Amino acid sequence: MTETRTPWSRVISRTLKDRKFKARLLADPAATLKEAGVAVPDGVAVKVHENSEREVHLVLPLFLADDALSEAELVP
Repeated sequence: MTETRTPWSRVISRTLKDRKFKARLLADPAATLKEAGVAVPDGVAVKVHENSEREVHLVLPLFLADDALSEAELVP
């Protein structure tokens, strides 16, 4: 079977099975991601957050003014 999952999805999946990997990812994200085959460009900080029963993290994509959708594109 051909592997179709992305490197990011493999990392997330591994955190569900490997507590030591998850702990390393929380403590040192860039190095742990590199070890897992996910490139982290120089100068880019990676922050890993874990949801809890009382706190959920919503990550929004970077918004650039040039990416703005028109009103017609927003309304179905």
